[in-house]
Amino acid sequence: MIYRRRSIVRRQGAFLHGVQPETGLTTAVPRNDGFAELSKLGRQPVSLTEVAPHVPSHEIPRRPLPRWADELGNHRARLSGAWSDRTRYDGTPEPFVDQTSESRGQCGVSSAWLIKQLIEHVDEATLFYCYGHVYRAGTRSALLSAHCWVEVGLAAEPDRYVIDLTGDQIQPLRSHPVLCLPHDEVLEQLGVDYAADRARLAPRDVAQDLVQPRLLVLEANLARGI
Repeated sequence: MIYRRRSIVRRQGAFLHGVQPETGLTTAVPRNDGFAELSKLGRQPVSLTEVAPHVPSHEIPRRPLPRWADELGNHRARLSGAWSDRTRYDGTPEPFVDQTSESRGQCGVSSAWLIKQLIEHVDEATLFYCYGHVYRAGTRSALLSAHCWVEVGLAAEPDRYVIDLTGDQIQPLRSHPVLCLPHDEVLEQLGVDYAADRARLAPRDVAQDLVQPRLLVLEANLARGI
């Protein structure tokens, strides 16, 4: 039996590992048996029985993920069908970026679009459009020097969620076209450090960002089903 309160339920082990191109669904969404732990907000637990044993255990989150994380695989599938040269940002070449990756240069426009999808499901005061570096954990060796992603949670919170739908453009995240993990688990499990050291924008401020013209193109592509 599943008990829910409001629209968001935190799930144990809902790790979004990849996307099936045919369906847009995640290829691995491991769930632990029993009940997910209660969130800090006191939401009711959900009974979880699905298990994906082929996924390495070290990639399963230690903490439950929110209900909205279930849609991220579908979001990535929709975005990848709407990306184009007109939505891509072609700035300074990044040495570790796979130039053949479909997500190359699509981080800004995808993150700006994702903000709009999440704003109805999370507290707006904790939702941020982030711009900065992706480092190798424990170093200042940059894998990406001008990357965009979304975070849910305050900057000082080690368990804030890092949500990246374009990280697979670099080798260390190649198997993670959909990434949603607490920041400290990204550090420990994936060996990368997302640092929003260029900008951290509230949703209302994204409307003033230079990404807006490309976002309009993306939204038009999505509306036409491209």
